Amino acid sequence: MINRAGGNAVGLCGKDGNLIKARPDGREGIGFVGEVSNMDVKILDSLPTNGHIPVVSSVAADETGQSYNINADTVAGELAALGAEKLILLTDTAGILRDYKDPSTIIYKLDIQEARELIANGIVGGGMIP
Repeated sequence: MINRAGGNAVGLCGKDGNLIKARPDGREGIGFVGEVSNMDVKILDSLPTNGHIPVVSSVAADETGQSYNINADTVAGELAALGAEKLILLTDTAGILRDYKDPSTIIYKLDIQEARELIANGIVGGGMIP
């Protein structure tokens, strides 16, 4: 697959090279839904310098090899926090909105403390949280 930036996209999942280690979400009755317990981005390090753009799916395994589905937005955020130059999200959520019924109230920039306050105050919820 070739992208418009001229690089080749390389598809990986969290299980490749132990990129993402998972742990169970902890809620009963939801199957194999997990959370990120650890990340090892060594497998990603050489890709951009060699003209490849990593595309990572959010399936990861625990220490026993059990696969878990992890929220893709959460995985993207965790990866970006480890030093990504760019993070591109594809989502059906309009963005972070002050009023979820009004797309014109989109918040274009905020820091982690502001995000936590918006969540705590009930302004941000659902698909906007990740």
